[in-house]
Amino acid sequence: LSSDSAWQQLTWHLLPSANNSDALVLELDNPSPFYINLQRAYVLTQGAVAPEAASAPVLQTVMLAPFARERFEVLPAARAQAKAASALRLQIINDYGGVSQLDVNQATPVVKTQP
Repeated sequence: LSSDSAWQQLTWHLLPSANNSDALVLELDNPSPFYINLQRAYVLTQGAVAPEAASAPVLQTVMLAPFARERFEVLPAARAQAKAASALRLQIINDYGGVSQLDVNQATPVVKTQP
């Protein structure tokens, strides 16, 4: 495992917020020994082609610590779409400052990189 591939290990879950009955929490799990920088996360629903053009991000600018499981409140503009999520599209800042894209359902990640 290298820092270039650590983000492929990410898993996620959507949970109800303990503090607010209308809010949702995105739980991200980083089982790798590397920090992971997320630029944005978008919800993918069945048939969605380009969610970043049509929806608000679920979260923005997050750094996940090694071996961490962290929870983040879903941004209010994305809550309705998040309830119908089938996957997340994560935009990850790599070690070179570029952005890689990863579509992740709760079982298997599908990796796509941007030039």
